[in-house]
Amino acid sequence: MSITISDFKEYFDRTFPYLPVWDALISYNKDEVVYYTDRLFYIALSNSIPAGTLPTNTTYFALTTDDYYNYINDTDIEKAIGEQEAMLPVSRFDDVTLAMAQEYLTAHCLCNDIKTSNAGLASQISFPVQSKSAGSISTSYGIPKGFMDKEIYSFYLTSQYGLKYLALLIPRIKGNIAIAYGWTGA
Repeated sequence: MSITISDFKEYFDRTFPYLPVWDALISYNKDEVVYYTDRLFYIALSNSIPAGTLPTNTTYFALTTDDYYNYINDTDIEKAIGEQEAMLPVSRFDDVTLAMAQEYLTAHCLCNDIKTSNAGLASQISFPVQSKSAGSISTSYGIPKGFMDKEIYSFYLTSQYGLKYLALLIPRIKGNIAIAYGWTGA
C-alpha cells in the first residue's frame, strides 16, 4: 500500500508551499490567495467570503500576480510518489515504519525534482559539500566513511528528508551473521 497525495500533504502540512487551489467548500478571508484556472491567482478582498463564491467574482476577489512555479502541485507530489515506489524496498519495513519511509523518501524525491526543475538545462549532479571556501569563509561537512563507501547513499545525503529516510532504512538492511561451531549428537 502506498501513500496518497492527501497523506503526503497531511504529513508535511507545514513544510511545503502547496498550490492554493480554490475550493468551493471553503469560506475565504481577506488577503488569502487562491489559484483558479489558466495559471491565474486571485486575492480575497474581505473576510468570510461565502463558500462557493468563484474567484472571478470581483465583489469578493481581485486578480493578483503570483507564479505557478512558486508552489508544489499535486502532479509534482504524484511524480515523487511514483519515484519513491520504484526505489523503496517495501519488504524491509513493518506497516507503521513503511508509511514513514514512504513519506520521507517521497519528500526527498520531491525536493530533488524541484531543485532539478528549477535549474533547468543548468542542472548538474550535486554531491554533499566536503569543503568549500570563499575568502576568509569556509564550509566543510564530514561525511561518515560508511556513507562514502556506498555510492547509492550519496543521493540521499542531499536533503534532510533523505537523511531521515536513511535513518529508517539502514537498521533494516544491516544484519548480524555469526557462525556457531559445534555438532549435535544423534
